[in-house]
Amino acid sequence: MLAAASRLGWTSIVVHALPITAVTMAAFVFNDLYDREKDRIGGAKKKPIADGRVGVVQGYLFAALLSAGALMLAAVIDQGRSCYVIAAALAGVI
Repeated sequence: MLAAASRLGWTSIVVHALPITAVTMAAFVFNDLYDREKDRIGGAKKKPIADGRVGVVQGYLFAALLSAGALMLAAVIDQGRSCYVIAAALAGVI
């Protein structure tokens, strides 16, 4: 609805949505990392970190890459005004 009411083009809308999307993805990775023992005990079959398909180091690296990418993109678009929001969201996620 916001996109339809906006005066921005679709490309701009997608670029503006990428940082918060990356933060959300990082949140899921961090959650899987923090809950890996509980997920392992619970027998979570669709959790790649819990069942060992993805290593813990790789999980942290991917989450860090998503976080850094979100911050860098937010700093570049819209004169960096969304960078504070993304940084606050990351702080909440972590």
